[in-house]
Parts: sequence; structure tokens; C-alpha cells
Amino acid sequence: MLQPAWKIQATSKGETLIVGGYTYHLGDDPVRRGRMEAMETAVVVDRQGGKKALLIGFGLGYLAQPLAAMLDIPLAIWDSMPIAKQERRDRYRMTMGRAKFLYSDQEVLDWLDDETTVLCHNSAVDLHYWEIQFCETQFSRMNNKNIKAVSQRSLDFLARLPTLGLVQEHYGLGAGRTCLIVSPGPTLDVDMVKGYYLSGYPILCAAQALAKLNAAGVQPTATVCLDPQGVIFDYLQAGVSPGAIYADAMVDPRIWDAHPDRCFAFSVPTAHCHAQVWRSMGYDWLDEPCITVSEVMLEIAIQMGFSSVLTSGVDYWVPMRTETCRIECLDGRWTGAHYYAGWHAWQRLVRKHAVDWARLDDDPNYYPALTSLELPPPSTKIPLSLVNANLQRMIPAQPEAVQKQIMSALPPSIRESFSPLTGSAPVMVSS
Repeated sequence: MLQPAWKIQATSKGETLIVGGYTYHLGDDPVRRGRMEAMETAVVVDRQGGKKALLIGFGLGYLAQPLAAMLDIPLAIWDSMPIAKQERRDRYRMTMGRAKFLYSDQEVLDWLDDETTVLCHNSAVDLHYWEIQFCETQFSRMNNKNIKAVSQRSLDFLARLPTLGLVQEHYGLGAGRTCLIVSPGPTLDVDMVKGYYLSGYPILCAAQALAKLNAAGVQPTATVCLDPQGVIFDYLQAGVSPGAIYADAMVDPRIWDAHPDRCFAFSVPTAHCHAQVWRSMGYDWLDEPCITVSEVMLEIAIQMGFSSVLTSGVDYWVPMRTETCRIECLDGRWTGAHYYAGWHAWQRLVRKHAVDWARLDDDPNYYPALTSLELPPPSTKIPLSLVNANLQRMIPAQPEAVQKQIMSALPPSIRESFSPLTGSAPVMVSS
């Protein structure tokens, strides 16, 4: 797994750890500051009332060691950035008797439950973005019987669901083939100049890269949309031939309306009501915590059965250092916490599914036998009555005042199945 560069730096009263440009332990006296933070954290954990805790990151152990001694509940430490340092090893050994160390995703899954309090060093939240996202994803799955959020986007998707296809209709169609995944990273332009795009490629393309492919005369097999921002709709409109459109439930609903005959929906784990209704009807969602659209395309390719994957523009780095891209990777490139977390997720998918993966620019002469892939049009039609029945069954009764408040926000096709005073309308939460 790719790790950011790190170094030990002396302070006036000890040593601190610098990881990818971030100071892991703050202050001139990091040992004393770690003890103070441990006391504050112990109070927070006590107020939470959980039965066990998970600390993301160990660093040099300045927080972990005293916290393990203060807590009255079991503590596990997810040490996702192993660093070789004698002082760290000493603190590590002193902590082991009071805390359990976790090294794999599966160990974390086994530890997490509804009564686990998850903690992270205040100064290292950006560095542990992926781990935090991983835990949040698991919590959303644990609580999938309790709808936490009903946003307008979520309701708009449910209203349109009977008119859409499902990405899972195409699962298995790529069995034994090789596909190309295209993201808008810096190497996309380089690869296009070199003329690496050949006709007949089965291509999964991010919406952000569609216009460039179309300008080169290339139509992707499918364009994938993940981000909820309205600009994704603009990217699709700027293109000419998007092929099929694979879109997450929370995308701009204008995408569904503009391309009703080529849209296929997927859902990622979330606390919004559409995901709970989706799952209750027995439909699959993308099971891995994904940070960027690149990991989503990789997981879809895996589900479609492609045996090997080529990538272009899947870079997880920026060509120069900027204020928002401050983590230096081991290869000397600069990236940001968001991209670093995405790279972690990509690597995890590759390892888990044993994906045969290569970049186009790794070997210009590597052109496996590629054949075009024709995708059938949407065929799944989900009755609106089934959507409404599951939505109504899963949402508990609400006070009369709340029902009246949200009735106007429901799409008409869904509103018709709810009576304002029956106690069956959902609570409205902004998206």
C-alpha cells in the first residue's frame, strides 16, 4: 500500500512525527499535549456511553498510551501507518497490554458495532480520511433499519426509479474481457497525445473526462456519474456520445430526465432513505467504501466480470504542489488527503479481487485482445407501488405537524401514496 513520506522532527521537549507535510503530534511538548488530549478524549468517550472504542492512528503513541490507561472500556487501535522508530516501538509495547491493535480491514469490521466510539487524532483527520470514511460506511450499514435522512435528492430518485434501468443488469457481461477505465487525471492528456485510444475498447469513463474522449472521436461504453454537484450534468451535456450512463442515486436529477432511455442506477451505502428502500427490495449496492469515481468504476468493472483492467487518468496525484495538495507520496508526487484516501481504496479493491491492472503508460506495447461490448437497453421496471410500499413500511409514524411540513417536498408520484394525517410521511432533512 502506498504510504505518504514521513520523518521524525525534534521539538524543544521531545520529538514529533511529520507525515506528508502534516504534524501528527502538535506542540513543543508533544508528550504532555498527548496526555492532555487523552484526558479530554476520555471525557468524551464517557459521555458517549459506548461499550468500546476505536482509535484511528497510533503515530508515536503520545495519545494512545495514556488513553489506553484512562479508559474503563475496551480500546482497539487501528494502526494503518506502520512507522519504524525505537521510541515508537517502546510506547507500542507499553500500550499493547491495555489495548488491542488492529492491522486489517476485516479486524476493524469485527470490532465495530453500534456501541463503538470512533476516535482520531485532531491533527491527523485529513491523513486518515479513508479510515474515517470506512468506519462511517460500516455505521450506515449497521443502522440501515433506521432512516436518518430523507433529502429532496433521495425522494426525487425514488420517484424516478420505475423509469430507470439498474447497473446490475449488466453484471457479468464483461466476463473474460479487458476494459479501460478513464478518469480526468493528468495522464489522460498524455495518453491521448500518444494515440493510445483504439476503436473497440470497452470503456468506463468518468463524466469529467467525457468531453475529451468525444473530441477524440471515442464513445465510451458507459459514462459513470458519482458526484451530486450540478456540474456533472454540465459535463454530460458538453459531451456528444456518453454511451450508457451509470449514475448514483444522489446525482443531479436532470441527468435522469435528460437521458431516460440510457440511464442505469446504482447506490452506495448511505443513511439516506433511498438506499434503505433500495436494499429492502433486494437490489445490490456497491459494497466497498469509495472516495472518488475511479474506485466506483473499478468496482463496477469487477461486478461486470472484466478479468483485467487498463487505466488512463487514474492518477491520484497533481502535477505540482498546491495549498490543498500537501501530502508527498513515496514517489515524490504531491497529492491531497482526498486523493490519498481514494488511492488506498483503489489498492484495497485490487488486492481483494486480485485484479490484473496496468496503466496505459506503463507499457505502450501492451494491447491485449480487446473487443467491443454492446450493452442492452434498460429492462428493469420497478413498480412505483413497490417503491412506495417499502418507503411507507420503513418510515415510522411522525407527528401531524411534521407530516404537513414535508408533504409539499414530496414528488407528486410519491405524495399520492401518502395521506398527510396517516403518520406515514418521512421527516425532511436537507441534503
